[in-house]
Amino acid sequence: MVGTYLKLTLTDVQKTSALPLKSGHSITAHYANDQNKPQILDVIASDDGGRSMYRPAKPLEELALDLALESLGEDRYNRTAADYERLSALVSNLQDVHFRVNTELAKIKKSGKPRWNGICYFKTGDLTPRYAPFPESISVETIRSALTYSGFRKPKWKKRAT
Repeated sequence: MVGTYLKLTLTDVQKTSALPLKSGHSITAHYANDQNKPQILDVIASDDGGRSMYRPAKPLEELALDLALESLGEDRYNRTAADYERLSALVSNLQDVHFRVNTELAKIKKSGKPRWNGICYFKTGDLTPRYAPFPESISVETIRSALTYSGFRKPKWKKRAT
């Protein structure tokens, strides 16, 4: 094994590196696996107060993103970075994306053939799966979070509680 990733405290990193870190940084350090001389090879610090921006998309968010891109005649998988940037520019107007997604859902409802019978919400630790009926509309907030967590939209600044 080449190295290990460890979660460190702020004081641990400040002792061994000259990085200007403040409280509230989430720190992950890559240590060399040398038992005699542990040294930090790489430090990843993010000023997110210990909260990570990444989380897997929820099933309704996945559906919203698929419908948004299909309404533009695009597919979201197996693209180059330049293609993803182009797609990101296409879905920049949130109200337009909301209209397109709900128009696609109306077409699906009119056809009487939904993609699935329902949406399955199942995660680790659940004893039984939960199913929700196929939606007739999707809210702007769900579309915003789908675009944000998939990387098609940058998160807006949020006021932190003091």
